[in-house]
Amino acid sequence: MNESSIIPGYVYHIKDLYFDVVKDDLLMRNHEGGAFRPTYFCLKDEKTGLLWVVPMSARIEKYRTIIEKDAARYGKCLKIMIARYGDGQSVFLFQNMFPILPKYIDHVHTVAGIPMAVNPVVQDEITKRFKEIRRLFSKGIKMVFPDIANIEKIMAAELAENTRFTIRKATKADAHDIATVLTLSWKSAYRGIMTDDFLDNLSVEKREERINSDFEQYEGKSFFFVPEYDGNIIGNLLLSECRDEDRTCAGEIISIYLLEEFWDKGYGRKMMEYAIDIFEGMGYKEIVLWVTEKNDRAVRFYKKCNFTFDGTKKEMTFGEPVTIARYVLQL
Repeated sequence: MNESSIIPGYVYHIKDLYFDVVKDDLLMRNHEGGAFRPTYFCLKDEKTGLLWVVPMSARIEKYRTIIEKDAARYGKCLKIMIARYGDGQSVFLFQNMFPILPKYIDHVHTVAGIPMAVNPVVQDEITKRFKEIRRLFSKGIKMVFPDIANIEKIMAAELAENTRFTIRKATKADAHDIATVLTLSWKSAYRGIMTDDFLDNLSVEKREERINSDFEQYEGKSFFFVPEYDGNIIGNLLLSECRDEDRTCAGEIISIYLLEEFWDKGYGRKMMEYAIDIFEGMGYKEIVLWVTEKNDRAVRFYKKCNFTFDGTKKEMTFGEPVTIARYVLQL
């Protein structure tokens, strides 16, 4: 999700990818019985710019016993709180909280299909406890199970990197730069798949003419974006409604490319997540894309993003006939 999509006071679920990235065995499990668990209350640390999440649980009596024992021993229990949520109560587990970035948040939690906010009074108490636990942690008093110092370093480093890598809507003024990076990325991505003669004769000027024409012809139908690194365009992302007659209700990723020097750095994944967010916001239930059948690198990437081959192939000519295959992602 984008940060602008995360509404204060609501509860969310987290992507499995997050747990693969931070690799902390003390984080709570993300699934149980095939369902997402737990749910997480989300708030922001204004000092660092990082989001933090507090896991929630429905096991009231289990945690009530722990609260009572801590209160008897220490006079209070700061790390666990039972409070009203919806029509009942929920446990807020500060002892399991951790920092996160918006890209790792999967979706908002709903009850009967409707997102449900935490009561404002409860929100205030959550914020108060969060700040107190963070203050105590800075003084060496630890009451959180995961290694939040290490996780915070990982998230802060990624947040800093994200300020260098951005994605924005393209304009006609970008046509030459887009044509340049597309020409270079094609020569890198398709060497050995398309003929050398075809690739060596790709023209930036002709590509720029086509891009300018596409801006005019497909305005309002297709959506042009560019990834930038330190303000320089390094790729291309072109989205549209699906052009295939048998998939008219799907969105389509027509083009997603990066310059070769930016491969294997996570930027392609960020572009894919950006595209998925766009299509979800438009109400699409599936996304399609076409990939050259022999482009093993691209196929592996799309499969990692949960696209699957739907059995459809066709031939196109790029110097010589090339077979392309259709992959689909269900949203």
